[in-house]
Amino acid sequence: ASGIATFHALWEEQLTDEEAAEAAELLRTLTRLTSIAERSLREGERLRLDSVLDGVADGVIVCTATTATPNAAARALLALPAGAEFEIALVSPRQLDGTPFDLAPGHVVGGRTMATGDGGRFRIRVTALDGRELVLDGSISPAPGGAVIAFRDVTAEHEREALNERYLYALFNAI
Repeated sequence: ASGIATFHALWEEQLTDEEAAEAAELLRTLTRLTSIAERSLREGERLRLDSVLDGVADGVIVCTATTATPNAAARALLALPAGAEFEIALVSPRQLDGTPFDLAPGHVVGGRTMATGDGGRFRIRVTALDGRELVLDGSISPAPGGAVIAFRDVTAEHEREALNERYLYALFNAI
């Protein structure tokens, strides 16, 4: 029970040229129908995935070696126009202290995770395309054929933490 269908036929007489041509045409038709069914199934799965991703409140970017596809929340957060291709360099990613990441030309988002299979967490600064300065907190995970990045805007939370640290520093220095 391998799950693979096979077809074996035993003919006692050789097919005529007309029968062979008809059989070949039937096989071509079957091949086309199979291709259409497989493509339809893939498109249905893709639509289902797109629907789920667009329903998620956090930003999600699905990455492959050649594409990075953001969901609606990621597009809104980063002010990416609909249909525009996402490239990480567009949002000027930086460490929290403002030091820019060294991105080689053609940098693939999630490339290290795709290569190693190791995921992780991150907190970085970016500039949305509308000029807003954001602090994003998220994670990246390997996925079949690529990686998935999920993130959220924690700018206000990060600013409160920094203000609290400055306040405590000033308070202890005043004592």
